[in-house]
Amino acid sequence: MVVEADELDLFIGDTGPTATRKTYPIRQGAKFGLRWKNTLATNGDYNCAATISNGGVANWIDWPALALAGSDVKSYNDTTGVGLGEYKFKIRCEHDTQPSLDKESEVTLRLVSVSEGEI
Repeated sequence: MVVEADELDLFIGDTGPTATRKTYPIRQGAKFGLRWKNTLATNGDYNCAATISNGGVANWIDWPALALAGSDVKSYNDTTGVGLGEYKFKIRCEHDTQPSLDKESEVTLRLVSVSEGEI
């Protein structure tokens, strides 16, 4: 019998399936994707929470619930009309009895103006 180790990791990129980065700069109006593996969410010894800094936006608000459901991808998150700046997507899982086993994974979306030159 093979026992898989508990995992928690989160990535960002052009699309969910191809996401491999921890920081992703894009121009306002572009799309991005998230990919994550969270086996801790289904482990009874952990309490997990997923957050988006700056509150996120309406078309991203389903992500925290998805991130707690296990491993998956979410592609083509739209940034049209979203304020410029950094948005941090984070999953944090705290062990019930052993804080040394707490884990966290975070990615940063850096949204820049369409008129900015290099990203």
